[in-house]
Amino acid sequence: DLGTLSFHDDQFDLVLGNGSMVAPPQLRKMIGEIARVARPGASVAWWLATASSFGEFFSIYWEALLGAGLDEHGAEVEKLIVERPTVRDAQQWAEQAGLDGVASWTNIEEFDFESGEQFFKSPLIADFLVPTWIQSVPKASRKKVMKELARIIDEERHSGEFTLTLKATLVMGTKGRVQ
Repeated sequence: DLGTLSFHDDQFDLVLGNGSMVAPPQLRKMIGEIARVARPGASVAWWLATASSFGEFFSIYWEALLGAGLDEHGAEVEKLIVERPTVRDAQQWAEQAGLDGVASWTNIEEFDFESGEQFFKSPLIADFLVPTWIQSVPKASRKKVMKELARIIDEERHSGEFTLTLKATLVMGTKGRVQ
């Protein structure tokens, strides 16, 4: 449970947190917990996917919902887009968690897929991202939406690769006060 780590307060000289596979609503709790277990003066760093990540997918997801006759679920795509924190959000959360001298670095990571089928067979996509992204679609319609997504990916890539981008951000600071 990222909201309640099983460590005592002020225990570590260095704490690293990997938020890359953490659902966006849990990220703020995560930074609070990793800061809590760091000693005053300790370095704390965490990395996460920030706003603008996965934009290519969300664009075709919206289109696939329309193509599958599920227009009413378009608002859920917008929610997925805006729930990723901005870099500034991540920095502010770190400061609110008691970190001083907060700095961040961002890099764009690209994942290339040869086809819609390969995209949906990728463990990152199939096991982690898509189940979260598609949960608002009624179970009876999910196969139809997935088929439409694969069709759009294959059609739009024009025999090239489909690229999914991740805006990977590292946020680092020093614990300045006891939590």
